[in-house]
Amino acid sequence: MYSKYGLKLIQTSLLPSLLLGGSSIIFNPRTKTFYTTPRSRKRFVQCTIFLSFVTAFFGGRTLQIFFCQGGKKNEYFHISYAFSFLFTASTSGLLLINIFQNSICQVMTQLVRYSLYFQGEWMVNYNCNKSLPGIGLDVALTLFIIFTLTAPLATILHYLYFPETPIYLITLLPPEWGRHPIIYWGYAVIPTFYAYVGWQTTLVIFLLAFVWLLSMLPLIRTEFRVGTKNQKSRKSLRSAWNLPLEYRCVELMHKQINEFAGYVITGLHVVVTQFILFANTAAIVHKATLAGRIKLLLLLWSISSQIVWITVLEVCGRFHEHTKKTVKSWGNMKFRNKEENAYITRLGKACQPWNIGIVGLFTVSRLTVLKFMRDIVKRTFRTVVTVGKVR
Repeated sequence: MYSKYGLKLIQTSLLPSLLLGGSSIIFNPRTKTFYTTPRSRKRFVQCTIFLSFVTAFFGGRTLQIFFCQGGKKNEYFHISYAFSFLFTASTSGLLLINIFQNSICQVMTQLVRYSLYFQGEWMVNYNCNKSLPGIGLDVALTLFIIFTLTAPLATILHYLYFPETPIYLITLLPPEWGRHPIIYWGYAVIPTFYAYVGWQTTLVIFLLAFVWLLSMLPLIRTEFRVGTKNQKSRKSLRSAWNLPLEYRCVELMHKQINEFAGYVITGLHVVVTQFILFANTAAIVHKATLAGRIKLLLLLWSISSQIVWITVLEVCGRFHEHTKKTVKSWGNMKFRNKEENAYITRLGKACQPWNIGIVGLFTVSRLTVLKFMRDIVKRTFRTVVTVGKVR
């Protein structure tokens, strides 16, 4: 499942967030264990408190602009609102990891160890260094590391070019003080820190998601399915004696992961949807008053958010669909007697498709991505029309 670089890349990906305090999770590739230490948890709590104060300051300055400094007509309102929105989401991610960090470490350790066990127990003539999941994980982690180390530079450049934006603390000082080189360059350390913490928190969430996805998807899509092609495991796996046990092991891990991943998916769906609607509406309704750089930034945020979230929903929807097809394929299994046939039939009826999300509130299916794109277009249009009537 993992190439010879895979486990080392997981460890390397978690190091920046650990050093900055954006996460408390550590991975040991030798023992295949995710864990935390008292020191990493303490640093993580301190970082969460710091980012909470930053988010509160952003929100307070945005409200001040809205109520006391011209509201939406103020040239800094939309960019301040966007930063407040994004950092509220990042702080929520930190709080969520704080709550579930022990559960995350436990189930991710089980997942990695089970994948290595399955590879050694059932896979034959299998070269993990040339497998698509192994290569895909290596490429994804490498790209994520590069991206999260370079993306925060945009926030730093924004401060250097536009230090008068009200969300920056130095705007509380007299203008001549804020332009002093020592204060101007010295304060740059703070935006640099919280920008990297925010992106590293995002990296941790997506890293865990990719490890989970690329560990489970080959099993559900290929190895546990009867009658499909490109199977690398032994045929004896897909028998009434072996398949139920292995399937149930993976199903239990999925349920443990979904206990906290469901909150992440549901929360991100709400946040991304509302942020895209805000960016679209602001760029359309206020196109005459917004500065060109702000319009460009809002459009880039909207387009990139839609591309990323459509991809996430499509992958999760396919994952849900694969579980249904896999259970249905068990009817093609070769049985030695009627008892095995009856057992697998009852097992198939008892196995429900794996949901990603919170059951009864929001779960991802194949149609979710289409509903998401439809809602973005429809709600953007309605919001623009409503704002136009009010104005």
